[in-house]
Amino acid sequence: MSNKIIQRIRIDGKNWNDIINLPCVQALNKGDERIKRDTPTIFLYDSYLPIKFRLKSMPTSREILAKINDTESPMWQRCQAMTGHIGDELVQYDNDTWQIIRK
Repeated sequence: MSNKIIQRIRIDGKNWNDIINLPCVQALNKGDERIKRDTPTIFLYDSYLPIKFRLKSMPTSREILAKINDTESPMWQRCQAMTGHIGDELVQYDNDTWQIIRK
C-alpha cells in the first residue's frame, strides 16, 4: 500500500522561512558563500522519514564508508531522502511522513 502525497514544496531558495518552520526540518545549513560549491542544505528528522528510510540501528563508521557510494544501499537511499538542496522537493505523505525528492 503506497502513501498518497498531500503536498510538495519546491526548495527554491526564497522559501527558507516557510521550510525551517516545518516540524520535519531538523536543520538548515545555509552554506558558506566563500566556498564555490557549498550550497544550502536541509536536513530532516529521522522520525519523520518513511519507515523504509529510518535507522534500525546505528551503523559503524566502517559500514558507512563501505557503502558510501553504493546507490543500492539503504544508507545511501536514506541520505538522499533526508537531505535536500535548492531545486529539490520536500514531499509530505498522508501518514505525516516527509521525504526529499531529488531534482
